[in-house]
Amino acid sequence: YEGLYYAGLTLLVSWAVSALAVGIGVRAVTAADDFATFHFTLLPLGICTPLILALAVVIPYLCFQNLEKHSVVERLRME
Repeated sequence: YEGLYYAGLTLLVSWAVSALAVGIGVRAVTAADDFATFHFTLLPLGICTPLILALAVVIPYLCFQNLEKHSVVERLRME
């Protein structure tokens, strides 16, 4: 659950910062240019969100599966 917590926090911050950066920064740059058009989209973040959540679940699962192959004594020796 810790990985999901960090992934959720990362996504929350990413969505907020990117919305502000695109909404304010890019809009200001394109407003000064007569030939540029501006279309606000968060589609790339929408595509990355399931990927980040999947990685937050799969990576710890694979690590724990690898760790469980060793006996308790071997795990204590590794530390």
